[in-house]
Amino acid sequence: MPIEEQVIWECFVMRRDRDLERLWQKQQAGDSLAGKFFDGLGEWRAKCRKGSDKAPQCLTCEHAFCDPAQPPLTFVVTHTEDPRVNQIILTGVCWRCAEKSDTQLRKHSIALLAKYIEIRTLGECDPPTQITH
Repeated sequence: MPIEEQVIWECFVMRRDRDLERLWQKQQAGDSLAGKFFDGLGEWRAKCRKGSDKAPQCLTCEHAFCDPAQPPLTFVVTHTEDPRVNQIILTGVCWRCAEKSDTQLRKHSIALLAKYIEIRTLGECDPPTQITH
């Protein structure tokens, strides 16, 4: 059984206008999840430079994020506290889809994670594009 199936995954919606300052303060205070978020944001922005065919896509639509200088205002953050999995998944949400509620965005993210785990169980090495953002 892949390790991804053995851990408890959690997700939350990070909206820049509501949550970014709090996450920054937590990171400055040494909070590991906030630190992972900002490290992941750097990696996410680097993926934006790879061109539109490999750029991160919105969680719920086909919008591609191609400009690292303009990251989305909303991310769904999927993570685990399990030390065996040092992974955080940041999935951008375009401004149109960000109008959905936090609950709707979390449900969509959880469904994609379940699909990713199922694909890993079947033996594919690369996760679907949408879940790797």
